[in-house]
Amino acid sequence: MTVPADWLLQSVGWSADGTSLFVTVYTPKSFVLGQVDLAGHARVLLDKGPDQWLTQPVASPDGRYLTFSAQTWDSNVWLLEKF
Repeated sequence: MTVPADWLLQSVGWSADGTSLFVTVYTPKSFVLGQVDLAGHARVLLDKGPDQWLTQPVASPDGRYLTFSAQTWDSNVWLLEKF
């Protein structure tokens, strides 16, 4: 799969070996953590849906781990009448 046209780039981090990039992107339906090689081939590593924003991917120096930030939000609406 090549990089989809609807991916809006949020943040980028290099892989430990320098052969690919870890990216966090926003799509019309969700937030995605993906990996893109230098030829433009993409692969989805994690799809968190529309309720969790992913950002700042950083690979460990040995290439065994990947850290990233995930942010959620919640909202409530209250209507008070005649108080």
